[in-house]
Amino acid sequence: MNQHFIKIMLLIGMFILLLPSCNLPQSTLPTNTPNQTQPEDTATVATAITSTDQIGLIFLVALEDNGVSGKKIGCEDSLVAVEVPLVPVKPDPWSALSALFSLDQPYFGESGLYNSLYQSNLNILEIEIDNMTAKIYLEGELMLGGVCDNPRVEEQILATILQFEEYNTAEVYINGVLLQDLLSLQ
Repeated sequence: MNQHFIKIMLLIGMFILLLPSCNLPQSTLPTNTPNQTQPEDTATVATAITSTDQIGLIFLVALEDNGVSGKKIGCEDSLVAVEVPLVPVKPDPWSALSALFSLDQPYFGESGLYNSLYQSNLNILEIEIDNMTAKIYLEGELMLGGVCDNPRVEEQILATILQFEEYNTAEVYINGVLLQDLLSLQ
C-alpha cells in the first residue's frame, strides 16, 4: 500500500475522531493501556479513540512548559505522550514512528502540542534489533525550525521508540548519518 495513502488515511481518521469533541471540554483519560507502559515524567493527552482502533503513543512537545506536563527537555519544554490510532503496517515501533512522521502540521489538533518534525519528510527504511538496541534507518529530509528543534526532534523520535520494553537504547540514522551527529551540525 502506498505510504502517501496511509498518511492521508491516518490524518483523515484522526480528524474524524477529533471532530466530535471539538466543542467539549477535554478530560484526561487513564494513561495506561494493556501491554503498554508510559515512560517516566510524561503525561498523556487523550484523544477520542474507539475500542476497535489499534492505539499507540507518539511524543510531542509542550513549548516552554518547563517540565510541568511531562519530561523536561531542551529549551524549557516538556515531552508529552499522546495516544493516536495506528495503521498496523509492521510491528512496533514501526507503526508508532510512521504515525509520528505522518503529522504534517506544527500543532496537534487543538491541544497546542508542537511537532518539531512537521516540516520533515522521513520514511523508515529498516529497523534492526541487536541485544535490546533498536537501530532505526530513515531516509528523507530533516527540516528544523531553529536550534530549539534539535532537542525536540531527538527526544520525540527516541521516546517514541523507547516506549517499548524490548528496547533500552536506540540508534537512529537519517540517510546513513547518526541522528545526534546530524543534529550537532545544525
